[in-house]
Amino acid sequence: MLHYNKQWENELIYRIAKRLARVPGDVEMLFGVFSRGTRSVTKEDFKYTCLKRLQMSKDISEREMDMFLRGCPRLAEKEIVGLEDFLMLFSASITQARHDILDEDAMQLHTIQRYQQMQRTAQEEGVRDSRSSVGFTEKEILDILAKMRS
Repeated sequence: MLHYNKQWENELIYRIAKRLARVPGDVEMLFGVFSRGTRSVTKEDFKYTCLKRLQMSKDISEREMDMFLRGCPRLAEKEIVGLEDFLMLFSASITQARHDILDEDAMQLHTIQRYQQMQRTAQEEGVRDSRSSVGFTEKEILDILAKMRS
């Protein structure tokens, strides 16, 4: 059973922010994904955008979105989500998510470079086995990278 608390709220906001973080533009412009250029959007349209347009229905349930939109202190007494509400709730999380994505991408690039170096070293040493000198197959490396990405 879901219980509304500040930690749960922050985690839900971060999940939405992480999806939005890959969209270029400043946070204020990202609100346009929900509002199509206006300064506010209904809660129902906000929920629809998260679940359908951002394709988050596998990450966030409709029930979770309803709980968030009804239980979030900033939104509880309102029928709309305004630009100011969005900025207050999502700015820091979108910034953090963008940093996290950059860190993940850098880690993945570093892992690929290490793998390529191991392959070059193995070839230079005359190792003809399908395994590198540390015992990983290419498939195993790709599996590790896929797990790091998710």
